[in-house]
Amino acid sequence: IEEPLEKQQTDDGKWSLGVQVAALEVFANGGGLSYALDESLADLALVHDYNFDRIVPDLSKVFGGESLGQTGCVAFVLKPALLGLELSMQLAKLAQQEFQIAPVFSSSFDSGIG
Repeated sequence: IEEPLEKQQTDDGKWSLGVQVAALEVFANGGGLSYALDESLADLALVHDYNFDRIVPDLSKVFGGESLGQTGCVAFVLKPALLGLELSMQLAKLAQQEFQIAPVFSSSFDSGIG
């Protein structure tokens, strides 16, 4: 299953990757399905002004450490048109090397059909 999922918010009304992934986990566990992060990566990049060094701690908190391999996330869908090529490449390397999650590059051109 690939996102989108309705944006989840913390009690104070802010979007959070941890809250978003927790909602995806409930959905995936209920149906025995795996999922791929897509829009949440773009949201995370936007929250951190597309700064890789600021993005890494949030991803590590959710997918690293004791969570490594324990989530239903099997892929990061990376869209260079939204994330930029450099950030997409950095996230691909991080996903594969640190979290054992497959990076998938999606259309470089977003449109109504792609």
